Amino acid sequence: MVLARWLSWNGRIKHELHLEGVVWHHRYQGVAVDHQLMRPLLKKVSELKLVPVVHTNPESNMEAVWRLERLAQEFPELTFVSMDSLKTNVSSQLVLDIAKRTSNILFETAHVRSAYVRHFVETVGSQRMVFGSLFYSHPATYERCATLEEVKEAKISDADRANILSLNAKRLFKLE
Repeated sequence: MVLARWLSWNGRIKHELHLEGVVWHHRYQGVAVDHQLMRPLLKKVSELKLVPVVHTNPESNMEAVWRLERLAQEFPELTFVSMDSLKTNVSSQLVLDIAKRTSNILFETAHVRSAYVRHFVETVGSQRMVFGSLFYSHPATYERCATLEEVKEAKISDADRANILSLNAKRLFKLE
């Protein structure tokens, strides 16, 4: 019932609301990232040319980044955004392996450190990382955006920094 309702409603996402993406936070929805229910949803996302944005928090087995890799391989026509996957050292290492195997996942920067940004860019390229932070709540719970500082301090080229901080998101969400 919920799936049928979503499939009929989601045309509204693109055509009435003029949004370019849809987000899932699977652990709050009670299913794993690669659950069978995702297949019809992603088929519709593909038809509508939306961007699937998926929380891949390493503290939740339901949201493990390797589960997103399965979907990325099944839906090569989609470009996924993996959120939260750089939260732990182990997951950050796994992200590099997954990024080498899949070309259609962009990884957002929340929780990232400058040395990792440099290593990621050297390993798979700046076109695979998109800026995201935990600096979104109001009122702000802190006064500076540590993620932004880490990306700015990373020993990477200005072109790579521009890709991460804005250009990749502009391309992905057709904001150019």
